[in-house]
Amino acid sequence: MSVLTDGPHFGGSLDDLRAARAACAIPVLRKDFMIDAYQVYEARAAGADALLLIAAALERTLLIELRSLARELSLDVLIEVHEESELAAALDARPDLLGINNRNLKTFDVDLGSFERLSALLPRGVAPVAESGIRSGADLRRLSLSGAGAFLIGESLSGSQNPRAATAAFVEALRPLAFPRANEFSVKICGVTSIADAQLCVDAGADAIGCVLESRSKRATDLATLASVANAVGDRAAVIAVFDHAAASDIVKARAAGATHAQLFSLEGAALDAVALPVIFCARIEGNGLVHDVQARAAGACALLLDGAGAATGGGGGRVFDWSAARETARGAGLPIIVAGGLTADNVTEAICTLLPVAVDVASGTESAPGKKDPARVRAFVAAARSAQRGSP
Repeated sequence: MSVLTDGPHFGGSLDDLRAARAACAIPVLRKDFMIDAYQVYEARAAGADALLLIAAALERTLLIELRSLARELSLDVLIEVHEESELAAALDARPDLLGINNRNLKTFDVDLGSFERLSALLPRGVAPVAESGIRSGADLRRLSLSGAGAFLIGESLSGSQNPRAATAAFVEALRPLAFPRANEFSVKICGVTSIADAQLCVDAGADAIGCVLESRSKRATDLATLASVANAVGDRAAVIAVFDHAAASDIVKARAAGATHAQLFSLEGAALDAVALPVIFCARIEGNGLVHDVQARAAGACALLLDGAGAATGGGGGRVFDWSAARETARGAGLPIIVAGGLTADNVTEAICTLLPVAVDVASGTESAPGKKDPARVRAFVAAARSAQRGSP
């Protein structure tokens, strides 16, 4: 929670920060024009967990000094930049969080393009905070696709007639951008080839839609269809571009079409952390173990999807593997586990109870024909998966 404590310009005070600290258990950040060490001590004394340092307001040496003092006092620091010229000093100060403000401090104009331009200049592994001008779920999606790891939203909430509802709407809009979700169970339906089927799956409660971009697959689609599906789904579900083998350039094109994630068995000529989207790494199960060295090949992935050996190109082969034999291997993979391979409404409960995955992935088990979803099977699968996850199959 970011609390304005500047009085002359914003009417805030440290009493506001103390009140916020007393009212909630989440971390509280002091947002002010911090230019002196005394203010850092003051922030800690008032109960702050973190503070804001604005690169434009501080010389490089002072920026680094205040950051070092904050670390001594166990305060995290969000360093904010507005222009390319400020990036080097901000990164030299080793911030806990790097913020990119879309508001021009000279004109106070807001342009989300500022985030897109500056985030492209950051080194790998830095997921910046997008600040200012965020007014809708569409804004969140746009900024997320440009690499935002978090969002600082103030005016849209404080100016709302119903801040509670406005906050809930933003949180809900963020949910599909995180797949699989931390501490929550998710359902992905793959092999979607039309807007109508995508809407059917989302209406049934799916958290993610998979579009296969492999021409050899029975469920193959193209970037134009993926773009139309992503536009129709909006903020209601993640949209995953599914490949068998892909180059980084393929994933960049999928991202431009609206994909929120990429799913693949191997990446050609690059490490997973070099691509433009979160990656779900796939491994096919054979006997009692994985076909390949999963931990080495999946470094940088957001999740590991387990599929049956000999699964069709792009998945959807309908082949069940030995869940019990794969259980220990899955637990030792060091990644959230997604289970695929021959799942249906009839067997998804056993798969969930055996492997305890964070998500399940189905294609053929919800179809009337390859690439064509059956409404009854879609609804039955989602209902069975949700029921099993709740422990009441």
